[in-house]
Amino acid sequence: MAEHVISDSSIKNEKEENVEENESKTTVKEHMLQYMTVEVLDPEKRNGGAALNVRGQDTFIVYQVYSRVTDPSKPGYYDHPTTVWRRYNEFDLLRNYLEVSYPYIVIPPLPEKRVSHTWQKLSTDRFESEFIERRRISLEKFLMRCASHAVLCKDEIFRAFFVEEYGFKDLVDATAYQRKADSKFSALSASYGLKSPNPDIEAIKTYINDLESTLYQILKVRAKIADNFCEHEKLYRSFGQLFDDWGNIENETGIALQTAGRHFDIHANVLDKHVSEEEAFAEQLKEYYSFGDCLRGVCKKAEILQYNVEKTEEMLSNKKLHKENIQQGKNGLMSDMKTKLLGRDSVEQKEQRLLTISEQIVDIEGTLQQQKEELENFLELAKADIDRFKRQKGKDIKDIILNYAIMQRNLSRKQEQIWRKVEETFDKL
Repeated sequence: MAEHVISDSSIKNEKEENVEENESKTTVKEHMLQYMTVEVLDPEKRNGGAALNVRGQDTFIVYQVYSRVTDPSKPGYYDHPTTVWRRYNEFDLLRNYLEVSYPYIVIPPLPEKRVSHTWQKLSTDRFESEFIERRRISLEKFLMRCASHAVLCKDEIFRAFFVEEYGFKDLVDATAYQRKADSKFSALSASYGLKSPNPDIEAIKTYINDLESTLYQILKVRAKIADNFCEHEKLYRSFGQLFDDWGNIENETGIALQTAGRHFDIHANVLDKHVSEEEAFAEQLKEYYSFGDCLRGVCKKAEILQYNVEKTEEMLSNKKLHKENIQQGKNGLMSDMKTKLLGRDSVEQKEQRLLTISEQIVDIEGTLQQQKEELENFLELAKADIDRFKRQKGKDIKDIILNYAIMQRNLSRKQEQIWRKVEETFDKL
């Protein structure tokens, strides 16, 4: 549960930051967490194939999404809290919709559907209670981050996620959001086909790679530390049993030795709890590791828009060159062959060709202007949201490391207290 506390603290900081920024403006942009509570509760295993007597088929986990208005000035304050049951794929559907609808926003990540790698010896069985609890916390964090975003929280589909239990997928499909999604081929073409990559986008991509590499190594080292704690926990349990056995064969020091053994058992329990807290710390860092792909998605959209501009510029350049060749009587190889067979174009035909290509140039110039404006607007919005993300990341990382330091200090204090009690036990002999 330590992670849950840190998560709430991070979101609280984001809320406070939004309030501070918005109070300086003439219009205050509210977000949902200022007047609502949002929670993901009570995971429950269900079996959709039970009616067909198909053993183990379509077994899934559902999560209760709970929301309640806490501001008396807001509609719904006097209503009962709202609860809906959601599967993981509905969270995934919501995120896909938001990513396509708001490509300039760094949409928060979801926990992996299938764990591809772990940094610690944790269960990857999606029906195991520990795995389900980690996922529940991550799903709640996803909703809270979206709810605290000034733009995302106002989206009608996002709001429907909290109230429309049975018709949510139909609502999302009705938006036809998939038609707006860029194909993987477009993203790949843009990534490798750009002639003049945007330096700001390139800097973000470099930062993403560096951040992922650094966090990955940190998580690997932290996993080794956690492994050591697990090993020490086992050793202290053995230590406690051995001291208890030793006490059974001694007369004068028997009670003291057994008391020390109980303190070593307590020490083992402290380490066991600490390992759980270590995993909560790791989950915080894993979220920011996952944010790498979220940032990368914004960069890909910017590259696609720029690629479209460059292709249109190339098309315009070719059309202008074609027009110039017509004006100069340079017709090219195919046109020369046509001239030899059919003769030269009349003055009227040449003027018609020039008029046609001039109209095409005007159309392309209009398209190019629209594409440039779209790219400029996208980059402006993306920069603003990436700056917001960086501010929130700075606050989150500060909270994460501070909580980790406090956690280690608490462990050291508890260990010192245990050894003092052992010392006092033998001082009394």
